[in-house]
Amino acid sequence: MNPDRYIVVLVCILAAFCNSCEKYFDNREVLTSQNHALAECTFLFAAHSALTAVSPEGALLHNNCFMPVSNGNMVSIDFGYPGCEGLMQMPASGKIDVELRADTMILTFKNFLLKGYAPDGTVWLINEGLNNQGNPVYHMLVKDGTLTATREQSGEEYQLKWSCDYYLERVDTGASSLSTDDMYKITGHASGVNQEGRSFEATIEQALQKFVNCRWVGSGISRIRPEGLRTRQLNYGSACSTTANCCDNYAREEDMPWADPTVLMK
Repeated sequence: MNPDRYIVVLVCILAAFCNSCEKYFDNREVLTSQNHALAECTFLFAAHSALTAVSPEGALLHNNCFMPVSNGNMVSIDFGYPGCEGLMQMPASGKIDVELRADTMILTFKNFLLKGYAPDGTVWLINEGLNNQGNPVYHMLVKDGTLTATREQSGEEYQLKWSCDYYLERVDTGASSLSTDDMYKITGHASGVNQEGRSFEATIEQALQKFVNCRWVGSGISRIRPEGLRTRQLNYGSACSTTANCCDNYAREEDMPWADPTVLMK
């Protein structure tokens, strides 16, 4: 073989090998799943806080870290000082304002932080009434949402984008008469842009289940599709049932049963 042709062939082989290696490592990327799960749990916390605050028991559940104040068609939820742990036993601060419009709640954020992460944007919660099983259902919409991390508050610095079209069905009222231990089944889809600028879509394939007083989803499966990468499965496990406590996942954070064990919770 001509030496020059041999060199060209060798370069082509090496380029193809490097390209395949790059794709292999790119497809092991877990950042998108981390960003999606973090945004999801943060906006769900806001939704569940609003549902608790406007419930008949809302005025009875207040403390220094969860203070809903009503004024006409507005309810302002004050979470107290930074790191204050309220009803959900999660460090939060700032306020969430809830505007009541007939069967719709509109949530906005004022300097709100949940464990150092700041959501922004608008959340709609639409009361869809009772389904055929007699369970209350809420349509949750987040449009043009963002989640910001600052080094001062969370130890890292970035911003990601997140939107969702979810349905929340209350399937279990828990062991007490309080709404804080209710469990919700969640279906729908989400989309966003991760902290590195990669857009993604997420579809819930097996309904998620989450207790109100737990930070993380406790069971279910979502399909994550990052732009330019292979679709991957985000498996929250099967810890949730009417007799199980998904909060074990919150207490152990990094032991969440992810399909890829390198996906760590923050």
